[in-house]
Amino acid sequence: MSESGGARAGGHDADAAHGRTGPGDGSPAHPCTHDSAGDAAADAAREAFHALLPPGAVVVARGHDVTATPRAEEAAAVAAAVPSRVAEFATGRSCAHEALELLGRPTAGIGRGERGEPLWPRGVVGSITHCEGLRAAAVARSADVLGLGIDAEPHLPLPEDVLDLTLTPAERDRVAALDRSRPDVAWGRIVFSLKESVYKLWYPLRHEWLGFEEVDAVVATDGTFTVALPRPLPAPHGDVLTVRGRWTVTGGLLLTAVALTPVSGTRAGASCPPAPWWRSSRRRG
Repeated sequence: MSESGGARAGGHDADAAHGRTGPGDGSPAHPCTHDSAGDAAADAAREAFHALLPPGAVVVARGHDVTATPRAEEAAAVAAAVPSRVAEFATGRSCAHEALELLGRPTAGIGRGERGEPLWPRGVVGSITHCEGLRAAAVARSADVLGLGIDAEPHLPLPEDVLDLTLTPAERDRVAALDRSRPDVAWGRIVFSLKESVYKLWYPLRHEWLGFEEVDAVVATDGTFTVALPRPLPAPHGDVLTVRGRWTVTGGLLLTAVALTPVSGTRAGASCPPAPWWRSSRRRG
C-alpha cells in the first residue's frame, strides 16, 4: 500500500488517490495498543528498506498506529474518512515527519497534491507506504536522490483478478516460470508492489498517469528488478528509460524500493559514483 499521485486500478489507499477510501464520520483516530512484536517487525522493515535504498535515504517505520490525530495542515485529507483510515494516515505522516527531522528538514505539514501525492518540502523527495502491520516513510535530499518510491505488501499470493489488472501477458508468463522454480515466493505480488514503487518515483517527476500495463517488469531471484518505462524520466545526465530496484521479504512482508540518482560527473564538488543496482539506462540528449 502506498501514498502517491493518481488512482490506479487494483491499488490501495493513498490519500484518496492511489486506491480507494470509504466514507466515514471523520472522527479522531482511535487509541492503539502498543505491540512489541509489531515494533520488532517495523525495525526489521526499516533496516531492510535502508538496505534497498541508496545512501542518503532516511527511513522511519512503525508497526502500530499512533493515537494522535493528523496535524492541522493535513487533517483535511481524511476529514471524511473512517477512524481506521485516519489512524493509518496519521501514522504514515508521523513516520514522514520523523524522517524529515532526522534528515534535518522538518516541516509544519505534508500536504497533498492534485493526485493525492505527498507534497514534500523543497529540496526533499520521499515516499510513504502502509499495509497491515507496517507504516513507513523514506525521504532524501533531492541533491542526492532525484526521486524514490517504496512499497510494502503482505507476502501472500496476489488474487487472480488483481493479477489480471496489473500484470501484462509477458509478465504473467515470467511469473508462472518463477512460481515453478521458487514456489515459496509470491512473485505476482512482487510485480504488483514494484509497480507501486515505480509509480511513486514516476509521478513527482512527470506529473502524469502511468498505467500498470504501460511498463514491463522483469524480476530476478537475486532480489533485483528492472522496469522498462513507456516514456523517459528527466535526469541531469540524460533521460531515463529503464529503472532498476530491489526487493526483499522480511517478517511476512514484501518490500520493494526504487530510486533515481545521479550516475556520472560531480555534484557540489563531490564525486557521485553509482551503486550497480541503481544505475539506470539512459537516453543521451
